Amino acid sequence: RSKMSEGLAALAACKTSVQDYVSSHAGTTPGTAALAGCSTVTTQFNAGLSLSGGGAPGTAVVIQVISQNTGAGAATECSLRLTSNQAATFEITSWTATALTCPSKYVPSSFR
Repeated sequence: RSKMSEGLAALAACKTSVQDYVSSHAGTTPGTAALAGCSTVTTQFNAGLSLSGGGAPGTAVVIQVISQNTGAGAATECSLRLTSNQAATFEITSWTATALTCPSKYVPSSFR
């Protein structure tokens, strides 16, 4: 699980960038990682980060990071996803964390 902390840090940084973007753009969500200011750099334990959705007021943003070299297995590397939840005012009120294709022993506690 400690190798997954690199992915968690990337997700947290991107989440903050998305929230800053929404605050300064009247509730409009960013449509790309670059627009949000998120790093998509591949690292030792991250195969990359992606951002999808967004681009319009109230449209949910999905941030996803895929692990690599964690020992979870080539066919079952972990995919961690954060999905934004918006209020009627289009501001992000919370995030839903999901772990996909990941053996349970590698899933961080905040994604269970």
